Amino acid sequence: MTREGVRGAGFRPDVDGLRAIAVCLVVLYHAGVPFLHGGFIGVDIFFVLSGYLITGLLAQELDSSGTLDLLRFYARRVRRLLPASILVVVVVCLVQVVAVSPIAQIEVLKAALATTLYCSNLYFAHIQLHYFSQASAGGPLLHTWALAVAAQIYLVWPIFLLLLTRAAKSPGTRVLVIGAVAALSFIDCIWLTSSNPVAAFYLSPPRAWEFGVGGLLAFVPLHWLTARENLCKYLGAVGLIALVLSGVWIGDTVSFPGYVAAIPVLATLAALQAGAGAPSSLAARLLNWRPLQYLGGISYSLYLWHWPVLMMAPEILHNDSAAVRAACVVLSVALAAITHVAVENPVRFNSFLLPRPRLSLGIVALSMTIGVGALAAWWVALNHSAQFRKFNQARGDVPSFYATGCTADLAGGRPMLCTFGEISHPEATMVLFGDSHAAQWFPALKAIAESRHWKLVTVIKSSCSPMIVKTLNNLRAIEACEQWRKLSIATIQGMRPDMVIMSSSSRYPQRDGSKLIDASDWERGSRYTFLELARHSIAVRFIRDTPHADYDVPPCLAQLAWNGRATCPPLLRTRSLNDDIYQAQLRAASGIADVKVIDMADTICAKDSCETQQGDIVKYRDTDHLTSKYAESLANVLEGQLFGSR
Repeated sequence: MTREGVRGAGFRPDVDGLRAIAVCLVVLYHAGVPFLHGGFIGVDIFFVLSGYLITGLLAQELDSSGTLDLLRFYARRVRRLLPASILVVVVVCLVQVVAVSPIAQIEVLKAALATTLYCSNLYFAHIQLHYFSQASAGGPLLHTWALAVAAQIYLVWPIFLLLLTRAAKSPGTRVLVIGAVAALSFIDCIWLTSSNPVAAFYLSPPRAWEFGVGGLLAFVPLHWLTARENLCKYLGAVGLIALVLSGVWIGDTVSFPGYVAAIPVLATLAALQAGAGAPSSLAARLLNWRPLQYLGGISYSLYLWHWPVLMMAPEILHNDSAAVRAACVVLSVALAAITHVAVENPVRFNSFLLPRPRLSLGIVALSMTIGVGALAAWWVALNHSAQFRKFNQARGDVPSFYATGCTADLAGGRPMLCTFGEISHPEATMVLFGDSHAAQWFPALKAIAESRHWKLVTVIKSSCSPMIVKTLNNLRAIEACEQWRKLSIATIQGMRPDMVIMSSSSRYPQRDGSKLIDASDWERGSRYTFLELARHSIAVRFIRDTPHADYDVPPCLAQLAWNGRATCPPLLRTRSLNDDIYQAQLRAASGIADVKVIDMADTICAKDSCETQQGDIVKYRDTDHLTSKYAESLANVLEGQLFGSR
C-alpha cells in the first residue's frame, strides 16, 4: 500500500464540517426539535468518520514503518478523549448529589462507573434500557454508550490492522478482509436488530461495520477519486442531502440500527469522498462554512455536555419548556467551547506528555483508579444511608411471585399459572387474574388463602388487562395480549374455581396513544369478561383500580428526606381515582349473578386525599403500584370485602 492510498493524512475541513452536522443532529434531536425524528443518526456519522480517520492514520504508519507504536496510539486516544469525559462525569455526579434523591444518585453512580471504565454501552444493554422509549430513564450519562463503543473498537482496531498487515502483504487482500469483517458485522447488526434490538443498538460488534466501511474508504487511492471529480461532486451533494433527509425521515419507531443504518453510513461515505476527490465542490464548500468548522472543532465536548444539561436543567428548574431546552443548547455550546480550550487542547497537545506515552497512560490509569474509588466510596455511603435504604426497599417491594417467573412474557400469549396457599387439600380455590394492578394484591390474597386453607392460583400478565380492551400500541403485543386473555379465560372456566379475583389498571392508552381508553370501552370490555366467567357459576370479585400518583413516589420521598428539595403532596382523590371508569365497571357488573365490584379506596384514602405513607410504611413502589408490605397490611380489610366481615 502506498502513502497515496491513505486518505487519513492532513487536516480535512470537510471532516470537521461532517462532525458539526453529526453533533447538531444529535443535540437538536435530544432537545426535542419536532421535525428532527432521526437526529440520533449523528452517532452513526461519528462512527464512520472515526473509522475513516483512524484507519487512515494507522495505515499511513504501517506503510512507512511496517509496524505500529501501539503505546503512542493509545496515549493519543486517551489524551484526546478522557480528560473532558472525566470532567463531565465529575460535574454530573456533583450536581446529582444536590439535585436528586439517593435512589436516582445510585443509578447515576452505576452509569458513572461504567462510563469511567468505558463500558457504559454494556451496562445499558445489560439493564435492557431501550434507547428510544426510555431515554430519560437512562439518566444524564446515557449518551456515553457511543463513547464506550468507539473506545472498545479503538482498542481492537489497531491490533487487527497490525496482524492483518503482517499476514497479508497484498493491499487488495487487506481490503477484502476488512470488507468481509464489516459485512459480518452488518449481518450481525441486522439479525440482532430483529432478535435483540437493545443489544444491536448498544454493543460494539453490531456497530463495528460502520467503522469498517469508513476504514475501507481510507484505502481508496486519491488519484482514483480526483480522476472522477464530477462523480465525486455528484455523490457529495447526494450524500449531504441524504444525511439531512435521514435526520428528518428516519424515526425512532423504525428498527434501528439494522439495515436502515446503511442510509446515513453510505451518505457519510459519499460526503467524505467528495472532500477528497472534489475539494472545490459545492458539498465540500458547504462543509467548510465557518460556523460548521467551529462546531466541528468543539463537537466532542458538545456531545459530552449537551445530554447532561438537557436532562438536569429541566429537572432542577421543574420546567421542560421549549425555551428552557433552547437555553440548554446554548449553555451546552458555551460549556463545550470552554472545555475545548481549557481541558481538551491543553492535555491533547501537551508538549511534556506528547513524547511520553507511558506517562500518559500511567496518568490515565491513576485517574481512572481514583475516579472509580471515589464513585465506589460514594456508592457505599449511599447504600448505608437511611434515606436510601428505606425508599429503595419500597421501590423494589414487588410481589414475590415475580421472582419465580409466574407472569406471562410481554410477547407471549400463553398464560403462566402458579399455585400458592393450601395446595394438597384446599377447602376452596381462588384465582387472581389480571395485569400488574391485579398482581399488587397478591401479598394480601396469599395471606387470606393461607389463613382460610384455600388454594390461590395466579394468572398474571403485566400491561395486559383482563378486560376486552386494546391496551398496547405494538401490534404483536396486542395480539399476544388478546391470545393470553382468551386462553386465560378458557383455562379458568375449565378449572371452575370457587372465586376469581380480578383487577386492572384503569389508565391504558388507546392504540394511537393520544388519549386514554374511555368509559364506554371499559364498560363493554368489562361486561364481556364478567359474563364469560359468571356463566360458568364462578363467583367474580373485581377490585377497583388503586389511586395513581402524578410523581414517582419512592424517589420523591427519598429526596424529601435527603435534602428537602422535593414536594411530594398527598394525592387528590378526585384526580388519582378514575371515577368514570369505576362507574362504568359498576354498570358492567350490574345484573350479573355473583359478580361484585370491590372498592378499597376508602381504606387507602381519606375523604379528599390519599397519603403516600402510613406510619413507616411507604404505600407506593412507583407511581401506581402498591408496595407488597402495604398491600399485605390490607389483608383483613380485603378479606372482609371479599367474604363479609369475620
